[in-house]
Formats: sequence, C-alpha cells, structure tokens
Amino acid sequence: MSQQMTFEQFNGQYLGKEILTSKKESSGNGLFSLNTRSSLNGREALHQLDFSNELYSESQGYSDAVFWHKIRLPLASKEIKQVELKFSNTMIDELNFYLLTNGRQIKSWQKGSQQEWYPNSDKDAIWLTLPLSEKFESQLLIRKKSNSSLLSPMAFYLDKAAENAKIEQKVIWTFLSSALLLLLLYNIAVYSFFRSAAFIYYLVLNVSLILDICITSGMGVWLLPDAIFTFLNQFKASINILTLWSIYRLSLYFLHIESAHPSLWKKRFYGDFVLGFYLLISTFISHQELIVSFIGLQLLISGGCLITLSTVGKNKSWAIKSYLIAWSCVIFGSCISSLIFLNIIPYNNISANIYPISTIIELIGFSFAFAENSHSNKVSRQHQLVTDLHTGLPNRRFYFTQLQEELKKLTLTQGSFALVTIQFTSQHSMNHVFGPEKADIAIRQTALILNLHLLQHEDAVVFTLPNKEIASLIKTSTNTLAFLCKDKHKIGILIKELQSTLDDIVSIEHFDMQHQYSIGAALYPEHSNHLDTLFRYSLIAADVNNLCNEPWSLFSQRYQVNHVYQHKLLARLKEDVREQRLSFEVQPQVELSSGRIIGGEVLIRWHNDEMGRIGPDEFIPLAESAGMIYMITQMIINKVFAWVAENRHLIINRHLSINVSAKDMLRSDFAHQVVNLSLRHKVSPDSFILEVTESSFFEHNNTVENNIKTLKDAGFRLSIDDFGAGYSSMHSVMVLSPAEIKIDRMFIQNLHKDDANFTLCKTLVTLISELGAQTVAEGVEGQQTINQLLEWGCQIGQGFGLYKPMKPENYSELIHQNSDLGFKYFKQES
Repeated sequence: MSQQMTFEQFNGQYLGKEILTSKKESSGNGLFSLNTRSSLNGREALHQLDFSNELYSESQGYSDAVFWHKIRLPLASKEIKQVELKFSNTMIDELNFYLLTNGRQIKSWQKGSQQEWYPNSDKDAIWLTLPLSEKFESQLLIRKKSNSSLLSPMAFYLDKAAENAKIEQKVIWTFLSSALLLLLLYNIAVYSFFRSAAFIYYLVLNVSLILDICITSGMGVWLLPDAIFTFLNQFKASINILTLWSIYRLSLYFLHIESAHPSLWKKRFYGDFVLGFYLLISTFISHQELIVSFIGLQLLISGGCLITLSTVGKNKSWAIKSYLIAWSCVIFGSCISSLIFLNIIPYNNISANIYPISTIIELIGFSFAFAENSHSNKVSRQHQLVTDLHTGLPNRRFYFTQLQEELKKLTLTQGSFALVTIQFTSQHSMNHVFGPEKADIAIRQTALILNLHLLQHEDAVVFTLPNKEIASLIKTSTNTLAFLCKDKHKIGILIKELQSTLDDIVSIEHFDMQHQYSIGAALYPEHSNHLDTLFRYSLIAADVNNLCNEPWSLFSQRYQVNHVYQHKLLARLKEDVREQRLSFEVQPQVELSSGRIIGGEVLIRWHNDEMGRIGPDEFIPLAESAGMIYMITQMIINKVFAWVAENRHLIINRHLSINVSAKDMLRSDFAHQVVNLSLRHKVSPDSFILEVTESSFFEHNNTVENNIKTLKDAGFRLSIDDFGAGYSSMHSVMVLSPAEIKIDRMFIQNLHKDDANFTLCKTLVTLISELGAQTVAEGVEGQQTINQLLEWGCQIGQGFGLYKPMKPENYSELIHQNSDLGFKYFKQES
C-alpha cells in the first residue's frame, strides 16, 4: 500500500491490499534461535530499507527472514486525532511496532508471543492507539520474525468503532470460552460415568483443541498468564501432535476396533510409535518446518478415521452418526485454520471464527454421541440382563420381570393362553457323556431352531427384546424352555410340529445323540393368573409327562398333590441314601432244563419309616432325574459285595446279577469304583453279572465303551436287561457285547395270548442264541411257558412262578440247603 491511507479505510475491515514490505535475512533459525533485540530501530529501518509491494505475499506465510511493513497514515483532522489498529495474529514470536512522524520515532510497542509486552497494558489481544499529526505525515513500521505463520491480519478503527469492536471481541471470546468449557465439563461428566479407558484420550483431545483455539484466535492472550501463553506458542506443533494422537486413540475405543477389527487393534501401537516420534521431533524443530508434514499427517489420520467410521458405522446408529459429524467439524475447522495461516484462505471475521465454532459443534456432536452411546449401553445392559448369553433368547429374568408387560398387551386381545415348558431330561446324562459345555451347545442348537419355528407360527406369542429383536422361545434354565400359545385348543398341534425338531439327531463333534424331553402346559387364567405359579404348574405337568407315554401333559390339580408327594419322597430318599438305609432282595434264577438254581438277581428295596415301602418303579426314575442313582448303585454294590464276602458259598458255581443304570455307565469313574470295591471285599468279578437297561446314549460313546472295557478286563460279565422293550436294542448289543440277554417280561407273560407276541418271542430267543449270548426269560410263571422256552432253546428262567424275591438270608439258606427244590417243583406241576 504505497499510497497514503484515508479515513474511509478505517472501517474495521481487514486490509486486503498489498502493503509496502521489506525483507532482511535472519542470522539464525530454529525453535530457540529467536533474537528479542531488534538490529534496527524504526528510524533506521525507515531510512535504510527498501520497501515494495512485491514482497507482501512472501511475508504472509512461513519464513526464516525478518520482514518489515510500512503504512502511511493520513493527517489528523478536527474530528479525528487518532486511530486504533487491531492486529489479530498473536502467534508471531517477535512483533514490534514503530510510529514515526516527520522522520522522528514518536512511539513504539513490543507485542511478540516470545517477547515481554510493553508498554504494560491490558491484554485484549493486540490493539494500538496511533496518534495522528495535523502538520506532518505519520508512518507505522511493523517488524516481524517468527517460527510460526507471519500472517498479518490488520484492521483500522476510529475511536467509537474501536470501543465497540473491543466489546464485541470480548463478548465473542466470553461466549467461546464459556461454551467450550461447559460442553467439555458436560462431556467429561457423561464420559467419566462409564469409566472407560478412552476417557483420558477424550480429555487430552479437547484440552488440546481448546488450547489450540486460544493460540490461533488470540483468546489465550486474554485468558492465560503470560508465561503459559508464551510456552504454548513455543510448542504449538507438539499440541497439534497430541490432538492427532488423542483423535487416533479415542477412535480406537469409541468405534470398538478391538472387537470389530481385531487385526487392526493388534497393530495399534504402530500408530503410537509414529505419532510419538513426531511428538519428540516437534520439541526440537520449529512449527514452520513441520507444517507441511503435519497437514499431511492430519489428513492421513483424519481420512483413516473417516474410512473406519464409514465401515464400522454401517449399522447407522446415531452414536456413530454424531461421532462422524463431530469429526467432520474438527477436520473442517482445523483445515480452514491451517489454510488461513498458510495465506491460502483470506483472514476475515468469518474465517477467523470457523475453527472455534467447529470445535463447539464437535463438542455438541460428542455430547449427542455420548448420550446415544449411553442409551445404547443402557439398552445393551438391559438386553444382557434379560437374554441368554449364548442364544440371545429371553431368559428366566425376562420371564419374571418383563413378561408381565407383555401379558397386559396380550390380555387385551386374548382371553386366555397357555404356557408350555419343554424340559430336556437327558441334560444330566449328557453332561457326563459330553461335558457340560457340549451338552449346552446341543440344547442351544435345538432351542434356536425351535425359536425360528415358533416365530413363523401364528399361535405363538412373539416378544420384543430391548434391542428391538424378536423371539418366541424363553430359555428359563440350561435344560428348560418355555413359550406362550395364544390358543389353548391348538397346543397339541403346535407341540406336534415342534417334536419333529426335538426328535432330530443332534451331532456334537461327530457324535450323534437324541434329546430326551418332557413337555408340560398350564393355562392362563384357568390354572393361575400369576406368572410364577403358572410356570411352576407347567413344570409339574412336564414332570408328570416324563413318567408317561403322552406327547405332552396339561396341568391338573391332582398333579400338584402328586408333585408335593414326589418332593417329599425325594427328600426322604436323599435322607435314607445318606444313612445307607436302602436294602436288597434276591430272586433266584433257574436253569430251565434241570431246575437247578444257577444264580440270582439282586433287587433293590426301600422301606421308609414314614412313607412305608416304595417300589423301585417309583423311586428309581426319581433318583435318576435327581442325579442320585450313582450313589444308590454304589451303595447296593458295596452291600452285595460285603454280603458275598461273608457268604462265599453263594457264588460257588453260581452268579449274582446286579442292576446298574445306564446313567451309571455314563460316569467316567464308574468301572474303576466297582473294580475297587471288588478288590476291597476280595470277591471275584467272574461271579457277578451287571445288568444294564437299554439307553440311546450307548451309541458312539467313549465313556461307556471305556467303562465296558474296564469291567470286562476285570472279569465282570454284562447283561442287557428288558431286551426288546426299548428302542435301541441292537445298538446296546453292539456296544455291550453282552454275555447274557434278558427278554422283557412283557413278551414272556403274553406268550400264549397273542400270535404276534408268540412269534416275536420266538424270534428274540433265536436271535440271542445266534448272537452267542445266554438267554434269560423274565416273568416265567407256568409249566406251559417253561416247556415252550425249552423247545426254543432258552436256558434260564426267572419269575414268580419259579421263585419270588427273598431276603438275602433266605436266599443264602435256600442255596445252603438244596438247589433241587426248583426241579421238584417242575415235577409236581408236570
């Protein structure tokens, strides 16, 4: 600006025209090379330096040189005796102003960020009062040198306009500082509530952004002590690096990179290394030497964050959207600020406030992001509380806490409905066979398939979960599922459709198994209008269903009475097992061809002082379902071995058969326990036969096969009890390779009553003989049956028609006296 300024130009607008500029090379460079003493004073510079417009653009960027500006001021008028200069860049390290009139220096100011300001005045950024002369031309010389941007935004004001501009500047700064501080404190309060590891990065990010705004906007001159402002200006590059590092780290945690992109998470320290190295060198190298690489690094990290945001944010959650908006504002404002101080974008009142305003928007965006994240976390916690961890299905807590609200909606349209429970009765055995984890997996697989079927059925009630997903099946425990049927008349139809899935073969690590289950139902409000009572009634019905052959059972009040009785029975059974009060009887087994007693079957007996005599058919299933059968089997085997040890004549040329449950064979230590008992009592395993009832769990089961091998190696023989009555007879034969097979009494007792039964029985005897096993017929009661069995080749018989079960001492006496009694009996009947 070679021409003299006019009063019309003192309008508060930043000078856009080129100003007379002179350049003087600096003797040093670097962060600590600043020289606070000017080599020339204002008068010397005026006479010794050559000023031109061509150097102005160079003086507005980054440079190592010392630049001087010269501005020609107008003469004073009657109304205007002085003007005000506003210089908005407070980051210049050395900044000196000289006012000269008629070639003489009238006044000087020192206002650099690395200089001690004089004269000592209120720090309202850089405002200079310039007195004008009425007779002689005044000139303002500006000297500047800096490691940061040399941008020189200047505006001139008249007195009244200057006062208004100063007030406006303080209002803007007050608003900015208050808004930034309040939003920061709010976000800190919200974010710290979650006690997240990312909190420290958020804090560093926003503190560094606010400090950067204080430096670039000049607000720091007003807010901060001189020493702190000087320090921040000196290490502005380090603050920028801290901003990038906190952005990088905060994004890793906020976007859940650890779970969304594990491979990137493992490499996160590479980014720390690069930014740490950059932070280290920023303390030794000036900002102007780092500005280009800094902008490139800023764009690289920002681009990476945006790409990651777009990838992770495909779920379109408001937390991600708010986070993306916040980042966009930070990146936009930071880029504008960098471009301004690179003199690419002109400095004016609008561009100067873009960075602070974008930071406010960023904080607001984070507020929404944190609020949404808080809501999402709350929903996630609620969802986790009321759903099963592995299947995502509603859990027991959902049934007893959330379902009541669903019922209120349902009762508005439905007068009644049914609660149906499915109990997997094979869970206990599966735990022993496959381990609890694999057993749970088998039930989970089935549960998920059942849920899909129910969701497609119009009569199944659909529940909405906290995360807006839907489900119809409730997983109330590891082995119990439940659902609601809208129409009580269609329970059977719905259950029949589900049974095709329940009966499917489930494969676990190449092992095939089949669920055993029971289904019960209770009606609302007929049976109860309370959820806990309704659930209990449906479980009672399922327990009853476990003991019958029906597809499912509907609750009845008589079941409740029976259920109470069963609970009482189970309590007394536990007590008597603990006190070793169960006993046994022996039923002799007879060689049909001679009538000689060749052994006996041990039959368990229980007589309770309060409840009387309870049959095995009643308490054995109860013991199996309660997981007590193993203790009972061990107790009876121990008692039998102890009895035989005192009466060794019982097993001379004879044997004793002991019943064991299929669930006993599923215990990995069962065989070793039996062998150890035989060694303790010094009885020969060769004299004992272990009778096992058929079980589907024998198929491809390593535990069972190991137990069988151990028992056979020790000398025990194995027998299949109730052969033909189960559904897996051939599998049992293949797995056990039994020495003896017992034909179920159902076939023997109806031998002459039904032609089909006659044929089946004959076929079974022939099959067993061809398998090389010894045939034992249960339920033998008459000579006609004996004669028929002998004709077919059946060797051994057992039944009330031969001998009834007797106490151990009676069996011992029978063997001791004479084993020909059976033979005489046959002779008399014939």
